[in-house]
Amino acid sequence: MMADIEKNQVLRLFPDIFAFGICLGLARYLRWDTTDLVWSLWLSSLTLGYLTFFSAFAGGVYYVSRQKKFPENRRASDILIVIAVGAFFLAFFSFHFGAFHAGHASFLSSFFPSEGMPEKGKEFGQAFANPFLLWALAFSHLVMPYGLFLVAVIIAERKHVFRHLLKGFYAVHAESTGTSNPAGVEKKNLIAMPIPWLILCCGLISTSCACIC
Repeated sequence: MMADIEKNQVLRLFPDIFAFGICLGLARYLRWDTTDLVWSLWLSSLTLGYLTFFSAFAGGVYYVSRQKKFPENRRASDILIVIAVGAFFLAFFSFHFGAFHAGHASFLSSFFPSEGMPEKGKEFGQAFANPFLLWALAFSHLVMPYGLFLVAVIIAERKHVFRHLLKGFYAVHAESTGTSNPAGVEKKNLIAMPIPWLILCCGLISTSCACIC
């Protein structure tokens, strides 16, 4: 019994060890310095913030779309309401979250200039109230050199980033099976299982390598 518990604990840690290995390998192979670390973390912060938002949004839409206690003729309108509310919060979130990262990037550009980056953060300053421009700058200057690091960070933060999405699935599963405590399902979720995550990670890494090449 104890051997099985210890084995499960090791398996749960496998994705984290895998992500840690990616980070160390990148830093070693590409000879990263402080500038690389700073900008890779900035990109990770921006990406994880939006992934977390869309995870919660998708979880809410999925939960509402699968509700059987609402009449069929109301389901479409309920989904539209959820989408409209989500769009409002996305705009609100993008303005504040994007403005913070644009200002932060302008500041970092002065102290940690990187080859190919906008001079003294001028372009990032223009993206202060323009999240589309901010993402365009991030993709054009940062995704290419730091894409693999971003994959590792998503793996490491998977439980927090996709928590709300999984809660939506758990809640629907609990209602469909009559389970009163969806947390019991959560203990066996795919987040803790290394094989599905390894498959996903390999796909993400392959995509990042293709972009870099």
